[in-house]
Amino acid sequence: MSGRATASIIIGVAMLAAVAAGAFVPRRTGAQFLSPGKLSSAHAEIDGDANCSECHSTGRRLDTDSCLGCHDDLRARIRQGQGLHSRPDYQQKDCGGCHVEHLGRNAKLVRWPGGSEARFDHRMSGWPLRGAHASVRCAECHDVPNRRGNATYLGLSRDCVSCHEDPHEGTFAGAECTSCHNETDWAQVDNVRANHPGLSLAAGHAKTKCEDCHDQGNVAPPSMGSSCVSCHAQVHDAAFGDRCENCHAGIRWLGLPRKIGLQAHPKTGFPLEGLHRDAPCKGCHSPKLSPERRYRQLEFDQCSDCHRDAHRGTLGKVDCATCHDEHGFWPTLFSIEQHGRTRFPLEGKHQAAPCTSCHQGKRPRVNLELAAKACVDCHDNPHGAQFADEMRSGGCATCHSERGWESPRIDHSTWPLTGAHSEAACDSCHTPSKQDRLSGRGATYAGAPRECSGCHRDVHAGQFRLTSPERECDACHITQAFEIDAFDHAELASYPLEGEHADLECVACHKKERLRSGARPVRYRLGYSECADCHANPHARRKGAR
Repeated sequence: MSGRATASIIIGVAMLAAVAAGAFVPRRTGAQFLSPGKLSSAHAEIDGDANCSECHSTGRRLDTDSCLGCHDDLRARIRQGQGLHSRPDYQQKDCGGCHVEHLGRNAKLVRWPGGSEARFDHRMSGWPLRGAHASVRCAECHDVPNRRGNATYLGLSRDCVSCHEDPHEGTFAGAECTSCHNETDWAQVDNVRANHPGLSLAAGHAKTKCEDCHDQGNVAPPSMGSSCVSCHAQVHDAAFGDRCENCHAGIRWLGLPRKIGLQAHPKTGFPLEGLHRDAPCKGCHSPKLSPERRYRQLEFDQCSDCHRDAHRGTLGKVDCATCHDEHGFWPTLFSIEQHGRTRFPLEGKHQAAPCTSCHQGKRPRVNLELAAKACVDCHDNPHGAQFADEMRSGGCATCHSERGWESPRIDHSTWPLTGAHSEAACDSCHTPSKQDRLSGRGATYAGAPRECSGCHRDVHAGQFRLTSPERECDACHITQAFEIDAFDHAELASYPLEGEHADLECVACHKKERLRSGARPVRYRLGYSECADCHANPHARRKGAR
């Protein structure tokens, strides 16, 4: 069922559905018609449907190897175990989870852990920001473009002198600046004792003499080590490491503030990511629970340990991570591939249909069950009752597939389509009548003419219909083309072409004649066959000859 009328209806319905669901932007034309959206300015040079394989494998998933093929500076850092991307939990992630494309030229490419650039936990990069560093805007340090000329967050040196001038002019060369200075205020040094580098001198430490620890001089670290566990025994069962000062700054051992808990949480069995970072502590660690159950014995293996099932069991025992992640319940992560494992795999043009075209209703759409699965449950039947038998036996799939209505699977064996007929549009023979158009349905397929004259104009002005012997079109023509490659003049015209006649062009005998209607058909039935009908008698005695 292809054709201009049917195709126009289908394309119109598809575009209206796509625009209603936000799948198409009217300004998107040409090569961008099938794209989800324009790439950002950083990737503008590979924009266009012809370049999809630059980043995507099999036309669907984002290919991490392709990303690192261009961003080779990042690949090198990952191999060296440097930075955020070298963390084991990030090496398993798809680049598209954090770097979102197809949102326009001016869109930002980074979906930051924590929700924004300013809320990024810098410890995840391998270098925590403390003191004054914590209040510095990102761009004040990350201001050097990469070799491609784009802004980058990679490759900064961690040495103090890479950002700060050395006021000592190399006097303490080889010594760490933090031996005397802290990251809160460079003007405060060890002799003030309020901001001892790397170790609080509050409480019991306040009474300790410098030489009791710095047995090799104030610039050199203590010989027994500078960590808390160098002097104090480890009291934690959890693997929080040896940097006690990360949590117990100022020798405050109990009643730690929320930010300390957030900093330590990545070292537990449940790192806080996405919206979990904004959840109040008591939302999971309820004061109603005993201390042991509140922390050490807290259950968190399943999402349902904390969250109720909004789908009310309609999806069965499905892992929430199949469709959702910590960044929010919407948009869903459910893919076409995953849909293929349901009772209704998405094939053909169904893959381009927005979810809302089938799963309708108000948000949140927690009940995703659909009782309707037949074609007519979603699509109009333009044929009326013409194909009632087919609809009862196999439905629309008897003739059509999900690849498109314009590619029907019709058994035309009762009138085989050969030659040029096999390429003709359906509606060139099955043309909607005036009644069909008034009723708003497609063409009436029954009763289509099978004789040549039912579709083709008689260019011979009735010569072979009105004079004897009558001839049908197929006596001379075949379906491959109207032009006749070889005409058997002796068989079909009862006049063999011999001698000089064999080399004559057809128009030498068969000329065009003008009819009273104004038409000028070629006259093939001449009505004569004697030599004298065309040639003068050269042997006739001329008048006056002896």
